[in-house]
Amino acid sequence: MYGVHGGRSRCSPFWEQLMDCAQQAGRRSQWEKCQHPREDYIECLHHRKLYTRIERIEKEKEKLKKEGKWPPKQEEAKS
Repeated sequence: MYGVHGGRSRCSPFWEQLMDCAQQAGRRSQWEKCQHPREDYIECLHHRKLYTRIERIEKEKEKLKKEGKWPPKQEEAKS
């Protein structure tokens, strides 16, 4: 698996883990047994979990700003 500029792509290790798992599990049970490597590979490609987490953090930050609790005071940040 090659990246856009040659060499290995950023997701190659995840793809290799998925292929190893699928080969060991066999054709009939690879969907069940290789769920975690497949999720890791898909996350590497699309970053959906990362973007969801960032969105939740931003919403919480906006909520704290409206309540006057953001940015945290120096005393609160140190503890």
